Amino acid sequence: MKVTHVMMYISLICSMIFLGCSGNNSMGEGKSNELETRIRNDYLVHLHSQGETELVLSDIKILKIYGNFNGVVVVRFDRPAWEAITSIEIGGVDLVFNNSNVPIVWHGGQFLGLVEAYDGDLLSTSDLSIIAKGSVK
Repeated sequence: MKVTHVMMYISLICSMIFLGCSGNNSMGEGKSNELETRIRNDYLVHLHSQGETELVLSDIKILKIYGNFNGVVVVRFDRPAWEAITSIEIGGVDLVFNNSNVPIVWHGGQFLGLVEAYDGDLLSTSDLSIIAKGSVK
């Protein structure tokens, strides 16, 4: 009898944990998915303005979002790249990537390079250090 009560208690706790976690994740995922879709749409418009008019939204794939830093998002898209280690030094911070496809910065629907964002005070050296920690996979 005690074993049955213990098993029921464990099942109840596991169910509560599972339900609590799934509720939190879906709220975060929804916001994240909305942001990713907006960034992908803006990138598609950007590529169309560069003459890449044959691309559609399903062609735009995000490989990694490095983070949201004071309203700007650092993102790495799936795009052609030279397969060579790429190192960039910005503001005394070394960023190393496994190919020439380096992240770009999304700001108000526009896209900037990391150097341009740093020079425009959109990214700090602290932000760059965080990006650097996640740069080589």
